[in-house]
Amino acid sequence: MEAGSCHDCEWYRTQINRAAGDPQPRADLEALYAAHLRRKHSDAERRTLRSV
Repeated sequence: MEAGSCHDCEWYRTQINRAAGDPQPRADLEALYAAHLRRKHSDAERRTLRSV
């Protein structure tokens, strides 16, 4: 699956564009979108759990 081809990706991009003038919500959405891309669209061998 291509990185930009799922419905969730479209939703995240739409919401990020809507939050363009509001930096905090935009940053939060960008972080969630990045997590989605890592979780759903990255190679399985690169998916690792991070300790906090």
